[in-house]
Amino acid sequence: MWLPKIPYYRFIVMMVAFFCLMSIFSNYTIMNFAFICMKDDMHGAIPDANGGIAYAADFAVIGIICVKWAPLDEVAFFISLLTVFSPFATVITTAITGYLCTSSLGWRASFYVHSVAGAVCFLLWVIVYSDDPLTHQSVTQKESDNIQKGKTASHFSKKRDIPYLKMMTNPALICTWFNAFMDLSMSIMIITYSPIYLNSVLEYPIDQTALVISITNFAQLPFKFTAAYISDRLTIINPKTKMLIFNTIACGIVSLLFGGFGFVSNDQRWIAMVLLAAVNCLMSTSCGGFYQCGRYVSQQFADVVIAAIQFCKCLALFFVPAIVALTVSNEDDRTEWTHSFLIMSALLMVANISAYFFFTDQPAEFTKEQETSVQLKESIKL
Repeated sequence: MWLPKIPYYRFIVMMVAFFCLMSIFSNYTIMNFAFICMKDDMHGAIPDANGGIAYAADFAVIGIICVKWAPLDEVAFFISLLTVFSPFATVITTAITGYLCTSSLGWRASFYVHSVAGAVCFLLWVIVYSDDPLTHQSVTQKESDNIQKGKTASHFSKKRDIPYLKMMTNPALICTWFNAFMDLSMSIMIITYSPIYLNSVLEYPIDQTALVISITNFAQLPFKFTAAYISDRLTIINPKTKMLIFNTIACGIVSLLFGGFGFVSNDQRWIAMVLLAAVNCLMSTSCGGFYQCGRYVSQQFADVVIAAIQFCKCLALFFVPAIVALTVSNEDDRTEWTHSFLIMSALLMVANISAYFFFTDQPAEFTKEQETSVQLKESIKL
C-alpha cells in the first residue's frame, strides 16, 4: 500500500501500537469486570482463551518499537506511552462496561463494542506498521537520521545471534526482571481485585466502582509522561542515580502506600480512592526505573529484555491469583484482603531494595561482542 512521506511518522506508529495494545488489554479487563454483572445472568458466558494468546504478544511489540523506531533520547517517552495502555484500557473498559451492564443493553453489548474496536485497530496496524523504519516509504530522511542517531548497526541488523544464556545470568537484568515482575504483579492486583474489594468490602455500588477505578487509573497519565520527559531530558544527574530514584518512587514508596490500603474503614472509604490514585501515579514512574536499567544493560537487545518482561507479566497472572486464593476465602472479609495486600507490599519492597545492589547504566559485555560481530560481517561484505 502506497503512503506519502509524513514528518514524525514514528509517532503515528507509536499511537497505532498504543490503541492496538489497549484493545488487547481491554479484552482481558472486560472479563474481570463483566463477571460482576454476570452474577444474575450467566447465560452465554464462556471462557476466553484467545484473549490470552493475543495478550502474550504485547510487550514483544513494545520492545521492538522502542529499539527500532524510538530515537535514544525518546526511549523513556515511548515506553511511558506504550506501557500506559493497561490503565488507559481499564479506564475506558470499566466505564463502558459499567454503563452497559446497568443499562437495558446488558453485559453482552460491551463485548460487541470491544470486538468492533479491536477489528478497527488491527486494520490500522496492518496499514501503518513496518519492522524497518529506515526503509519505510513514509519515513523522511530527516526522521530516519534522527532514529539512527547514537545507535549501532546491530540495532537494525535483521540477522543477529541473541545471547540468551548470558542475558538470563546477568545480575542487573535478573534484578530488572524481578522489579518488573513485582511491579506488574502489583498492577494486576489493583486492576483485577480492587474492583472486587471496593464493591464487596468498601461497599461501593457497581457504577461507582467503575467510576473510582477509572478516576484512579486516569490520574497516573500526567505523572507517567512527566517522568518520561525528565528521564529522557534531565542530564545533570547520572543515569544510574536517576533510575534508582525513579525505581524507588515506583516500587519502594508504592509498597508503603499499598500496604495501608486494607486498613481503610468503610466510613472513610474516600481514602481508599486517594491511595489507589497515589499508587497508580507513582507506579507510572517505572519508565525511568527498571525499564531504563534493562535498556542500558542490553542496548541492541532491549527488545528481548522488554519482551521478557511480558513473560514476567504472564507469571504474575498466575502469581497474584495464587496469593489471593491462599489468603482470601471470603471476599467480604477485610482482614483476609489485608493479608494479601501486605504480602504484595513486602515483596515489592524487597525488589526495590535489590535494585541498589544490582542496577547499573553500563552496557553488558555481550552487547559489545555482538557489535564486533556485526562490524566484522560488514567488513567481509565490503
